[in-house]
Amino acid sequence: MTTTEQAIEDGATRLREVQRTAIPLPPVRDELASGGIVGAYAVHARNTAARLAEGGRLIGRKIGPTSAVVPRQLGVDQLDFGALSSDIARPAEGGCDLAPRDHRDRLP
Repeated sequence: MTTTEQAIEDGATRLREVQRTAIPLPPVRDELASGGIVGAYAVHARNTAARLAEGGRLIGRKIGPTSAVVPRQLGVDQLDFGALSSDIARPAEGGCDLAPRDHRDRLP
């Protein structure tokens, strides 16, 4: 496994741990610096494959930012894309409890 492949695997593993524990960790972007955007999408692909292997279903795709403001704030000049799996789906009616996944009160 090359250094970049190891960084991708480590980044994917760390992000799955954050999702499982709801304990924030530093961003993985610095570890993926040599892989750039290709490395970031490789992490996403590994985590999508892990979700599907655990019984999740692919339910859609996301293309582009959530709002026009986000790319300007982050300095992003291209669309992003990704897979949406059944483990993130929420019922259309009613709300959902985000407390276990809401990290805003824990960030420095």
